[in-house]
Amino acid sequence: MRIQAWLFVCGTVAAGLTAWACGSDGDTSVTDSGDGGASSSGTGSSSGAASSSGGSSSGASSSGGSSSGSSGAVGGDGGLNPPDAGPGGTTTSVNCGSTTCNPATDVCCVTQTNAGRSYGCAATTPGCAVPDAGGGGDTNVASLKCTASANCTTGQVCCIQNTAAGASSECKASCGGGEEQLCDPNAPDGGGCPQSDPCSNDGVGDFGLPKTFGICGGG
Repeated sequence: MRIQAWLFVCGTVAAGLTAWACGSDGDTSVTDSGDGGASSSGTGSSSGAASSSGGSSSGASSSGGSSSGSSGAVGGDGGLNPPDAGPGGTTTSVNCGSTTCNPATDVCCVTQTNAGRSYGCAATTPGCAVPDAGGGGDTNVASLKCTASANCTTGQVCCIQNTAAGASSECKASCGGGEEQLCDPNAPDGGGCPQSDPCSNDGVGDFGLPKTFGICGGG
């Protein structure tokens, strides 16, 4: 009986130890599971969204640069203050600074800038770019389809006038009110002006042109 009782007690104690050991393992696994949950709720992945918005922000700044780069100084391939700028050419070629323009498709843009006058050809439509008014009362841009009678067919003359968008010239049979006839002071025929109104560079500045150009009778 004593032996059986002792065996019963030992068995009971062993069962209790097993149960305690199992319970301890369960606690450990619960603790591990808790740690795992904490590590899974990290903010690292949410910071990825912030980094992504940073990339998009820098992209916006890059497009801004592109936009500002699209706005350049008014000018053209005829140069800035070229020494040979003046009227002349033929009916198919208009002198424009150090280059020439095709009057059938282009106009010569003479633009006053802070650095002087720039020259360049532009398509007749939309025409010359008009800069902001710079004070002084003079025209800031002249859009020339002709510079003298040499650019016009027989029986026509080159007429210039001031408009809201700047000065403009074209070949006509005769110049009307508010217009002046452009001429070449160096032309052998007197620039095509009548003897009573000889070619003079007086007043050409009113049209934004240098004194190498002329108008019949002066300004």
